[in-house]
Amino acid sequence: MDYWMRKRLSWWIKYAEIPAEFSLVDEDCRKQFIQDGDEALEDTMAVQFNFPWGKEAVESISSYSDVRKLIKNDSCHDEDLGVVLATLSVERGILAYLLDAYHENEYLNSKGNKKTHSKLRLHPSLAPVKVAVLSNKALNTELGRVARQLATELRQAGKAAFHNSAVLADLFG
Repeated sequence: MDYWMRKRLSWWIKYAEIPAEFSLVDEDCRKQFIQDGDEALEDTMAVQFNFPWGKEAVESISSYSDVRKLIKNDSCHDEDLGVVLATLSVERGILAYLLDAYHENEYLNSKGNKKTHSKLRLHPSLAPVKVAVLSNKALNTELGRVARQLATELRQAGKAAFHNSAVLADLFG
């Protein structure tokens, strides 16, 4: 059971911006997950995320020691059967990664006004946009033409691309 929980925790951490936000609930948390008729439930552990409102499980793994009690089948009476069951909340998992990736930085723009710059630093394997091409030079300059050509080639290759010089002016102007 510990082996599988470490494997699952390492998967969650692999895609996290701040890995310390994910942790294992290593004490027995059967009471949270037990249902009527779960007499075969031996152990339940969870991977949890530190949400702004507190820690909550995003995935749990349960170990059932005697599956015969669950399946009520006499054909396997001589064998000890066990099952490891993983349960994942897709909604909590996505929310955890979005909260983990969201960062705000304050800066002063060229006019001396305080601005907030928001970034979503998703792991590249999770990010919906793989490439962004931005140029603060006019499109008719050499650098602007190179940026536009690169964005066009990426778009034709099926890669996400974005090109708009006005974006940089809004962010840093």
